[in-house]
Amino acid sequence: MESQDPIEQSLNRLNLSDNQKLKERAQYFYSQCSKVPPRVFSKGMNARPIISIHLACESLGISDFDQTIATRLAMCTPPTYANTLNGVRKCLNIQPKVTIKTIGVALGCTSMIPYVEKFFEEFQARYLESLSAAKRIAAGEDLELASWKASAFYICSKALGAKLDKESLSKLCSCTSLDLTRVAKIMDEHCKDLIVQLKKENTLSARPSRKKKTNDDGQEEEDEAKKKRHLKRQRTKSDLSTKEDKEENPTESQARKKSKVDEQPTDNGKTKESRSEKASIIPEKRKAPVSGIVSMIPGQHYKDTKRYRDYVEWREAKIKAIRSV
Repeated sequence: MESQDPIEQSLNRLNLSDNQKLKERAQYFYSQCSKVPPRVFSKGMNARPIISIHLACESLGISDFDQTIATRLAMCTPPTYANTLNGVRKCLNIQPKVTIKTIGVALGCTSMIPYVEKFFEEFQARYLESLSAAKRIAAGEDLELASWKASAFYICSKALGAKLDKESLSKLCSCTSLDLTRVAKIMDEHCKDLIVQLKKENTLSARPSRKKKTNDDGQEEEDEAKKKRHLKRQRTKSDLSTKEDKEENPTESQARKKSKVDEQPTDNGKTKESRSEKASIIPEKRKAPVSGIVSMIPGQHYKDTKRYRDYVEWREAKIKAIRSV
């Protein structure tokens, strides 16, 4: 006869019945679900055992859980399943352990991780500054949810020209597509300039390097003639300026030099301030790694080394010992 245990039946259908530790953890979450109000499971007839297995897989770090089969077994639609799962998490105070690195590794977009991390850090700082002191504590806890990190990944991927499936991202982070769009709008309001930076970075990296077209011989000669004329004009201007300086009084020339020196630091200060005001999330380009194998190989011949000489002595001693026998 078949077992009446709903956890065991669901594990068999999900092809996860071999893992005894998963079964024990799923049964623990199934007993914990008795604290959840029945209205949470009202839209899924078999949602309680399936969600218990889902939570057990998350806690044990098992990635073999198929959410598409789980929604069918729970007898509900994917949005209903996601809402039920979030409702159970809230009732049991369980949060999924999702980081930007885990999202990047799971989706195969590891090159985007530094961009997303800087973008999310800058967004957190701006978003919390815009809120009042009373709302910051609740907002800080809300930012720990996976939906915020998922939407940051989605925005950066869109700006950098990478195609990510919204449904797969929402399944990975256990949130709905509506949550992603809602959070994405908030991020777009606070970080428009950062999104523009990412789009510029995408266009620069995607733009092919263009080689300058070689001009004809006649055009090259004309360009050289133009350069020579320009140099002559600059020389004549410099000669005239030196003559005027000699004719001027020394006091006036000293006053001009002082005014030029005084003007220089103010301009530099302005440029520094303007640069510091602009936040950049583009990571610095790393230098190409240098191979250390070449430096480990000595230039000395192996027959001149002490190790080889010791080997020759050992070999001769062994040969003598064998011959003596």
